[in-house]
Amino acid sequence: MTRALDVRPVTSAIGAEIRGVDLKAPLGAETARALNRAFLDHQVLFFRDQFLDAAELKAVLAHFGDLHETRWSRKGDNVADPYSHVVGSGEEPEEGSFTWRPHIDNASSRIPVKAIGLCAIDVPEVGADTMWVSLTAAYDALSEPLKVFLTGLTGLFSGVRREQLDRMILDGPAAWEGFKMRSPVAEQPLVHTHPETGRRALFVDSLWTWSIKDLHAEESAAVLAFLSAHCSRPEFQVRFKWRKGSLAIWDNRSTLHFKVRDGYAGDRHLQRASVDDTRRPAL
Repeated sequence: MTRALDVRPVTSAIGAEIRGVDLKAPLGAETARALNRAFLDHQVLFFRDQFLDAAELKAVLAHFGDLHETRWSRKGDNVADPYSHVVGSGEEPEEGSFTWRPHIDNASSRIPVKAIGLCAIDVPEVGADTMWVSLTAAYDALSEPLKVFLTGLTGLFSGVRREQLDRMILDGPAAWEGFKMRSPVAEQPLVHTHPETGRRALFVDSLWTWSIKDLHAEESAAVLAFLSAHCSRPEFQVRFKWRKGSLAIWDNRSTLHFKVRDGYAGDRHLQRASVDDTRRPAL
């Protein structure tokens, strides 16, 4: 008889620690279904002492859907593998790095990735934690009139960070139009319905969301500033302390994530893989 999965919520809004499963071993159908259920219920799953290599991480993520192919890499990554690579560095992020800002991965893609997994290879003894924000809980906490106002609005997302976009706009119409030709801006519902749970969530971040369609610039900036501050409330968040072999898998469609910018010292390398979604965010 298959032992029931040990799912331990970390906060009332987001996150659960999973115990009693060896992810190096093949997962049975019942265990895989239980993991998917916990994934949808808690949005972020945490595991300890798994020590997965690239192939093993991909095998685990494959239970959540088709692996996402990415060409994005950094110096030292295993660029021969289009489905998994190593992220991180050995020092405090340089000026202009973005991983400390709450964000949604691939937000500027027509269909952002569904799920992401990170398994710790080398991490500092102190610092460099990661935090997640439940965009479902953040939406639920809004007043009903504000929910009505936001529903139906469209966020404009770019693969270029907001401060870079601002510089391009200042350079004049020709520079801006040239950028849009090279890197089209994606449109996503500011409030969407989760394709599997049916729950509504915000879909907005402070990194890739540069404007709200059809609002004046001042209106858009005010709304985005409010939503950024709203999502920073601690009751929507969970913080994870990495150790070697720690694994986190999260729902990229309904969460923000970011690295705590705390001046950590030492190496921080994590194996990464992600899973494609098949449907666009819907109203």
